[in-house]
Amino acid sequence: MINHEQEFNHPLMSHRKAEFEAWSRIVHHEHPQRLRWLDIGCGCGSLVRHVHRLGQDEIFGSDTGVWAEKAREAGLPIIPEEQLDRYRGQFDLLTAIDVIEHVVEPVDVLRR
Repeated sequence: MINHEQEFNHPLMSHRKAEFEAWSRIVHHEHPQRLRWLDIGCGCGSLVRHVHRLGQDEIFGSDTGVWAEKAREAGLPIIPEEQLDRYRGQFDLLTAIDVIEHVVEPVDVLRR
């Protein structure tokens, strides 16, 4: 189970830091240019914060719940779920890491 409080307060000490570094390497192996990236189900925004800190991409997150709100309040670019349709077609890359297994209707989410 993810300890969102630890991950939110100390992102560079998160056990997921290596995972986020790997995602960035994988993405840029295929697409070396600067990307506009959306991380759906971003939780407390750890991947958003990591990619933003690297400075090579423009990244946004989207999620619901208290941790996404805390991330937004901390200044991370978190798009509220009800506003996602406004951004349709504006991203080069979408990630949804550890999301589908939590969704009741995954096909509907993927279509959206």
